[in-house]
Amino acid sequence: MRIDNPKGIHLREFKKLDVDEHYLSVKRSLPELRQWFSFCLHDYVRKDSEYFIESRIASDKESQHFHFAIVDANDLLLGSCSVRIDKKNNKIGIINY
Repeated sequence: MRIDNPKGIHLREFKKLDVDEHYLSVKRSLPELRQWFSFCLHDYVRKDSEYFIESRIASDKESQHFHFAIVDANDLLLGSCSVRIDKKNNKIGIINY
């Protein structure tokens, strides 16, 4: 699945090839991320990004929680977001980023 916009930024499913770029992005942003995300409180290593990407790919196949990479026109990873479908009301989705 791919969702485009006129500025070239789009959503796509995660790929295993995203691991290195994800790891470098997290390492560069650790001071800011530590304020909001508990996973950044320890020494973040590449294996953490592997787990993040692989678990997102796996959960998209098995659940009502869908994860997307936010990328630019050159497929550079800018961030991530997810949509979780409410189990009680299949017509409601909750967006996380």
